This record gives sequence, structure tokens and C-alpha cells, in this order.
Amino acid sequence: MRSFLMALWLSLAFACSASAGATEPAPVAGVPESSGGRTAESPKVAREAVVIRVASNSGEASSWKARWARILLTYDELIQSPEAYPSILRGEELGLPPGSYAVVAGICEPTEAARFLTVVQSIYPDAMVKDIRETTPLACPNLRTRAKVHTHKSLASNGWRLAFNVYLSQPMGADGYAQRKEPPAPDSGYLKVIATLFDPDGNLKRREKDSYAYFPDLISQPPDVCKLKFTERPDRIIVNAVCDSEPMPCSGNVWHWVEKVTYRIVGNSLEVKRKVVEKKTEPLCD
Repeated sequence: MRSFLMALWLSLAFACSASAGATEPAPVAGVPESSGGRTAESPKVAREAVVIRVASNSGEASSWKARWARILLTYDELIQSPEAYPSILRGEELGLPPGSYAVVAGICEPTEAARFLTVVQSIYPDAMVKDIRETTPLACPNLRTRAKVHTHKSLASNGWRLAFNVYLSQPMGADGYAQRKEPPAPDSGYLKVIATLFDPDGNLKRREKDSYAYFPDLISQPPDVCKLKFTERPDRIIVNAVCDSEPMPCSGNVWHWVEKVTYRIVGNSLEVKRKVVEKKTEPLCD
């Protein structure tokens, strides 16, 4: 009798265990238990198109595409354009009016799109960013800088416009540092100034470029550091470059100087005046 009851108890326990296993299916590898059997979706990355110009027809769009291609030749030290760009997209793809065309400089993630847009708007103030479907491949222009672009300004007069960009460029290569014995710090390089004049139709008419040393990290050689100060007036932009090096006794070298550069739109031309307003030299010794 005792053995019969023991066998009955074991059979009932096995049945309950099997029933419990049927109501709680084992988790499937790769599927979270809370997903109800659905695979987890990877997060989508937002994309934005940097739009240079919205055109009413394909001919106008092609003209603006060619303009931007010429701009890239002027700004090649600052902007590295991705392959296949600039490109022309139909406005409907970007939520623009049907029948319009968008001249696009690249497709970026939102943070990079905002950074690049500030440069484009200094050249073409009507530039914008527009959302585009997440499946569009990323192709964002690269800014050839060691740090953020320092300054971007735009000055207009009678339809003519002066675009003004100042940025910290890549430093010279290894050969240029051979005599200094140490590599550059991340915030060293050359402060580059690019001033470009555009006519009322957005065509590039003149370019002026200047370069100022910015090497505060040098140890074995006197550091050369130029700091730029800007003054904006309704008809001009004034740049004061304040440059310093370490005085070298009995060398006759210039160790402190201030150069004033004035950029001004005069009629349909760009006037640039340079003047050294302060200079200190180290005297020569007998």
C-alpha cells in the first residue's frame, strides 16, 4: 500500500511539472523575454540634407550645382566634399514644394549638419537643412580643421556680399616639425582667413586668403602665436592680428607685431588694405 501511494504521488508531481513548463515557454536566444516573441529593432539614425539652394526648375538647379562646385575649389583647404556631391534631389524627397529641386551639399547626422551649415550660410545665407529618410546613405562634407571653425561672417552691400571664414587649419606635416623635435598639440596650426566676394547672382568674383601662425605648444623653439580680433561695421570687417614670439637677444628679430587688415565692399569690388600698426624688434648686439 505504501509503495502504491508513493508511485501515485510521483506521477502527480511529474504531471504538474510538465503543465507548468507548457505555460512558460523557454526564452529564445536573441529575443528579449519582454518582446512578446518579436526581435528588437536597432535604433534609427536621423539624417539631414544640407541644402544650398531650392530651385524652381532643373536648369536653375544645375546652375547652382555648378556654382557650389566652383566654391569647393576656392574652399578646398577647408571643405572636403564627399563623392557624388553636390547633388540634385527632387523637392518632394525633402518635404519641399512639389516640382521644386534641391541642390544638396551632403547628407549628415544632425550635429554635423548644423556644424557644416554655419559655414555654408556664410557663403549662401539661404542655405538650410531638411530631414531625409533614414535609409539614405550618409555622405557628409568634412571640415579640414583641428578645432571648430572659429569665425564665419557675412557682409552685404547693394546685393554684393562678402563671405568671411576664419578657421584653425591642419598643421604642417612631419617634415615641417623636424627641427622642432616635438609633435603639434591638437589646438595648433595656422589661423586661415578666407574672404570671398559674390555678385548678386551668387557668383564668386574674388578671393583673398591670409594665414597666421598659431603654435602655442612649442617647447624647444620660441612659440609663434597670432590672435585675431574682429571689428564689424556696416560696410567693412576689420581684422587685427596680434602676433607674438619670444625675444631672442641680439638677433634683430621681430618678436611682437600687430597687423590691421580691412576688408570692404566698394561698388562691385573687394578692397583689402593691410597695415602694420605696431612692431617691436630685438636690437642687434656688437
